[in-house]
Amino acid sequence: LTVQNIGFFAVYWAFVQHTVNQWDWSVAQAGLTTVPVSLLSGIVAFATGRAADRVGPGPFVVAGATGMLVANGYLWFAIGPEESVAAVVVGATIMGLTGGLPVPSLASLALRGIPREQHSFGSALNSMAQRIGATFGNALAITFVAAEVGTGALRHTIATASVAVLCTLPVGVWAPRRAAPAAP
Repeated sequence: LTVQNIGFFAVYWAFVQHTVNQWDWSVAQAGLTTVPVSLLSGIVAFATGRAADRVGPGPFVVAGATGMLVANGYLWFAIGPEESVAAVVVGATIMGLTGGLPVPSLASLALRGIPREQHSFGSALNSMAQRIGATFGNALAITFVAAEVGTGALRHTIATASVAVLCTLPVGVWAPRRAAPAAP
């Protein structure tokens, strides 16, 4: 989850900063047009949790990583120096629809093998990994945005975040299959 969050939050933060710093959008306008990122990723994460229990976590991790790469590619080409509300809404929607896919599966994989009596501790480690990923993702984006003006900062963030997202693909490919059903 740390690596996936680095990629997700780096692009999300840089995406919003680009609209504010380069297009002179208000914070409210930038925030409202990027609502689909958080709203849809939360809904998708909730919806895919049960499906991942049935089929296993791998397909959702792979689909989420692949989708985030598609979202990053879209943002790379669609967001530039010229203002575009449509590009922001479409990019935010793609990020939201794909960003939530791997979350329940990665969280589940992090707890796999931990004895039931240690699930609280495992959950705490999982939560810490998510926060560290978000922190490093934001720090990465801040570094690029502060170091460069214009579309280059967003593109450097997207490229670096895409490498982080690529690192989650092997987790999905090698994830164990669905657990055998419990005996009656």
